[in-house]
Amino acid sequence: MANSDPDIKISVQQIIPLFFDLNVFKQIFSVKQIHQDIITLIGGTGLAQVIPIAISPILTRIYTPEDFGLLALFLSITSIIGVAATGRYDVAILLPDTHKKANNIAILSILIASVVSVLVFFIFYFLGDQLITWLRITEISVLIYLLPLGIILIAFSATFIALLNRLKKYREIAIAKISRSTGTAIGQLSWGFTGFTIYGLILGKLLGDLFYTIYGIWIARKNNMLQKAGYDFRILKEQAFEHRNFPKINSLHAITNTSSTNMPNILLATLFTPAIAGLYNLSYRICFAPVQLISSSVQQVFSRSVTERSNKKKVFMLSQKKYFYNYSYSASFLFLYLFLQHHGYLKLYLAPNG
Repeated sequence: MANSDPDIKISVQQIIPLFFDLNVFKQIFSVKQIHQDIITLIGGTGLAQVIPIAISPILTRIYTPEDFGLLALFLSITSIIGVAATGRYDVAILLPDTHKKANNIAILSILIASVVSVLVFFIFYFLGDQLITWLRITEISVLIYLLPLGIILIAFSATFIALLNRLKKYREIAIAKISRSTGTAIGQLSWGFTGFTIYGLILGKLLGDLFYTIYGIWIARKNNMLQKAGYDFRILKEQAFEHRNFPKINSLHAITNTSSTNMPNILLATLFTPAIAGLYNLSYRICFAPVQLISSSVQQVFSRSVTERSNKKKVFMLSQKKYFYNYSYSASFLFLYLFLQHHGYLKLYLAPNG
């Protein structure tokens, strides 16, 4: 009888048959818990991505490229600041060996994010005119006051999802992602059909993030996290010092990495027109969706799995690398399938005059 968890080796010559060999496909996605968690997240992420893609042809016929450009600019600014608004302590939530320590790190993340959002509000309040002059986009005059809200929602949601990841609540994380996509779709379609198209895309996105955050808070508190009884200033201070490298080192890395993705939107909107940035961002989000479908799900599960092994003084065996290989193969298959499709279908799907 063969080992139930074989170390799968797949050569280049075997890639094409994998599309048709169901037995090999089942081997890749074995019934181990780690795969079940990943598949749960992939299912939730997939459905969450289907919703915006499904309504994209409606949105492109309601909103103009300039409206999508404003959305791209807003998302870029909030993403760059929001990714480090917690001091990256949200990433450290997985590390402590007790839930009480993790709970205090979550509270620390929320406090830092709140302070950062207030500071951002005052900066934009006093320097808003200079920002508008630099960006040369007068339509953003109202949006700069919504930036702190967008930043704090990003920071809060990252904190709550990290708590759910620690608790292995992957079904709840999947539901949270679906609720965000649903809220965004409802908001954007509603604002669009009522004729409020200038800021409708942004307000819809904020509504989706609000759904995401509220659901995360509810589940976290339901599992006895973020309770007042769990707050301990001494533990909070100790954890802040113990994980001080996250704000000192990881924050810069996170900002740099996020900027590499979002700076094109800002530069295109500033140097050219918001319409160019809007078209670029829309196409980028749709093309990047298949990559995010697998990568984000695998990252969440493995970060928790590796942390658990470290806390239990277990070695992360080299054989675990096969999981990375397997899901890399899966992502490659999805890429090949999409790459070989005729791009004309996508143009017909999204083009307002199609």
